Amino acid sequence: MELKSGQLNTDIDVTLTGEQLEGNVVILLQSLETAIADSNEAGALIDQGALPFNMALGMLKDGKGDVELDVPLSGSTSDPNFGLSSIVNLITQKAIWMATKDYLMTTFVPYANIVSAAMTVGEFALKLRFDDLVYQTKQIEPNEAQQDYLKAFIALMQDKEDTRVNICPISIPADINLTAGSKITDTQKINQLKEIGEQRGEALKDYIIKHGNIASSRLLLCAPKIDSEKEAQPRIELSV
Repeated sequence: MELKSGQLNTDIDVTLTGEQLEGNVVILLQSLETAIADSNEAGALIDQGALPFNMALGMLKDGKGDVELDVPLSGSTSDPNFGLSSIVNLITQKAIWMATKDYLMTTFVPYANIVSAAMTVGEFALKLRFDDLVYQTKQIEPNEAQQDYLKAFIALMQDKEDTRVNICPISIPADINLTAGSKITDTQKINQLKEIGEQRGEALKDYIIKHGNIASSRLLLCAPKIDSEKEAQPRIELSV
């Protein structure tokens, strides 16, 4: 993020017990101006369910152009990176993260039961992450228990017309009557599980197209995967 101008003020109130810091920090960002995305780039990000930090901060400014943030702080002085600069960096990043996440999620309140916000790796932007759509063992077609999720998902896709979503099915050993947590090496069984995943992904895509009138080009199917972890559930991961 390019810092064009502004001043960072902090009011730190922490207690040190041994090596552990616990406390609270108030941050005041005065006349902060940043640059990361122009209006066209910002518009494209928002249409896809992302919010640039600089835009979010602009929306958080008061009448004087300042942003005040209240952030809890904890950590250890034994950390090799400990120091004043690391504290300031930590609280600033955490404060901006909390504030922009809250704002992004507020704009998606109607869909809060199916989405969460996550930092985009390598980018100063928050993106929406869909919660996994969980399936019952051996289930292929969407069922009644998934209707609340599917209705909210279709509504979001109809509202955000430029959003494209990856549909990534994941099968587990129990889908073909194997014990949970089994490590699968047999090629035939691997292909069976991948075929179940493909069927799930295609059935979900067909359902969304039929019931939501969503263009096929906005629903991108991933290669199916297998999750052999003991607590794994059959599911479809959806991501922007």
